[in-house]
Amino acid sequence: MKRFIATCVVMGLLLTIIPATKSQEPSSPTTITLWNIYTSDNVLSEPFATLIDNFNNSQSEYFIEAVALQNEEFKNQIILAVDSDTQPDVFFTWGGGTLQEFVDKGAVREIKELEGELGERFIPASFSTSTFDGKHYAIPLSLATVTMVVNPRLFEAHNLELPSNWDNLLRACEVFNEAGITPISFANSEKWLGSHWFSYLVTRLGGVDEFAAAANREDIGFDDPVFVEAGEKLRELVDANCFTLDFMSASFSNRDDTRPVAQGQAAMMLGGNWVFATLQEEGPDLYDQLQVMPFPAILDDADAITGMVGGTSDAYAISWKAPPETERVLIELFTSQAYLDMQFDLNIFSAIVGAEIEDHLLAQASALLSEASTLQLFYDQVLPRNLALAHLDTTTALFTGDMTPEEAAQTMETVAETLQD
Repeated sequence: MKRFIATCVVMGLLLTIIPATKSQEPSSPTTITLWNIYTSDNVLSEPFATLIDNFNNSQSEYFIEAVALQNEEFKNQIILAVDSDTQPDVFFTWGGGTLQEFVDKGAVREIKELEGELGERFIPASFSTSTFDGKHYAIPLSLATVTMVVNPRLFEAHNLELPSNWDNLLRACEVFNEAGITPISFANSEKWLGSHWFSYLVTRLGGVDEFAAAANREDIGFDDPVFVEAGEKLRELVDANCFTLDFMSASFSNRDDTRPVAQGQAAMMLGGNWVFATLQEEGPDLYDQLQVMPFPAILDDADAITGMVGGTSDAYAISWKAPPETERVLIELFTSQAYLDMQFDLNIFSAIVGAEIEDHLLAQASALLSEASTLQLFYDQVLPRNLALAHLDTTTALFTGDMTPEEAAQTMETVAETLQD
C-alpha cells in the first residue's frame, strides 16, 4: 500500500520544486505551498504534477507550489518542520497519533468546511483517522485496505485450498517450499509492512477492542496475552519459512514484495490496495488471474474473519498560517472530475463518494471493506509517535528473533507506561 506539499528549505534540505508553468504578473496569485510523497527520485509524479499545473493555469487567483519527498524522508522532515514552526501551508498526512500531536501543538487548524456540504462529498469512514473531539483536521483523498493477494492457479496446481484459515496457510507454506515456490512474498526493510501482519494477528485473535483498550490505557496493557499470542503466531510463520528468504533486507520501495507475485514466483502476499497498480505494471499477463481475499481466520468465530486492517491512505492537513481560502481551494481541487479521473487511472481507492471502480482487485477489496465487521486502523499511524516507533521496533525484533513474544509485549507496555507518566 495501500500515502503532496510546500516550497521551503527544511533544516538545510534542498527540496525539488515543480517550476511554475506561467509567468506571475505584478498582481501575483496567492501561493499555497504543499508537500507530498508521490515522487520518483524526489520529482513529483507526472499525473499529480499535471493536475497541479492544469489547476495553476486554469485561474489566476491561487498558485499551488508543490514539493515531492520520498516516504521515509517526508516522515522525518515534517516532524522537524512542525517542531520549528516552518511547516508548509498544506502537507500530506496519514492522520492518527502523529497528526493529533500536530493538532495539540497548534501546528494545523480545524477544517470547518468538512462539516458542511463540501464534506458530504467524502465517504464518512475516511475521516476516522483525522477527526479529534469531533473536529476535522485533514482532507481525506483515498482509503486503504490490507488484504491477502493470492495466485489461485498456483494453489490449484498443488491441490491446495486457498488460505482462508491458519491451518490452510501453514499447509500452503509447507507445500510451496517443497516445490521451490516462495509461499509469501514479503519485504520488511522499512518495518511498517511487518506491522500489518502483527495487527491482523491481534485483530483475528481478539478483535479491535483489546488494542483500543491498551492504547487508551484502559483495562489491559500491551503485555496482555492477546499481544503475546499474536507474537507467537508471527513466529510460527517465520519458523515455517513462509516468507521470502531475505525479507528483512527486501524493500517495498524496490518492489521486492510485489514483483515475485506479479511474475508468478510467489503464491501470495499481504498488501494494501496501493500495490495493485504495481502488480499490474510488473506482471500484466498474470494480473487478471490474481485474487483478493481476507486475512486467514484463526479462531472459530464467524465475525472474526470479516474484520479488516486499513484506514485513510492519504489526506492533507493545513497549517495554522496557510492562506485563508486554502481549505476551499483544496476541497474543490481534490473533488474535481480531473482529480477523480487521475485516481481512476492510477487505480486508487478514492475517499470521494461515487468514485468509479473498474479494477477487479480494487473492486474485491472494496467489497470486503463494505462487509467488514470492524476496521482496525494502522497501528503505526494511530499510536502516538514514540509508541508507534516502539511498535515497529518490537515487531521487527519478533521477525528477526531478537525478542521473544513476551519480551516484545513487555517492552511495548513499558514504553506505553512511560508515555502515560
